[in-house]
Amino acid sequence: MKHLFKSLFLLTLLCFFYLPALSGGDNTQKENVIKSLLIENNNMVVITVDGLCCRNCGIGIGKKVCKLNFIDTEKLPKGVKIDRINGLLSIALKENEEVDYEAIYTAIRKAGYKPKALFKKDSDNKINKSDIVKK
Repeated sequence: MKHLFKSLFLLTLLCFFYLPALSGGDNTQKENVIKSLLIENNNMVVITVDGLCCRNCGIGIGKKVCKLNFIDTEKLPKGVKIDRINGLLSIALKENEEVDYEAIYTAIRKAGYKPKALFKKDSDNKINKSDIVKK
């Protein structure tokens, strides 16, 4: 019985301390990935998404987001790239098209995930972050 409690205790510690690091818990790494994506690509936004953990997680998001008319499906795989390690969704946008960010957030939610923050470059190539609040 003692062995069982010890095993459960160690498993609990593993879940609280080790697994968050595997799921993109390092914000510095995540920020560096976001910066490099946005610096290297024009007409792109990056959204942090809660719950991305496996390859299949992104399939539903990709299917819903790529259907939006302002997504440039010629870039990235159908206009959308999932980084499940860092919990990031990169989206290629068509030039000179008005972007409906609420439609993107709704598509992510309909796929069963929670959009957290939007990152995009402004006209001065400065990266801006906007927290996403559900309306």
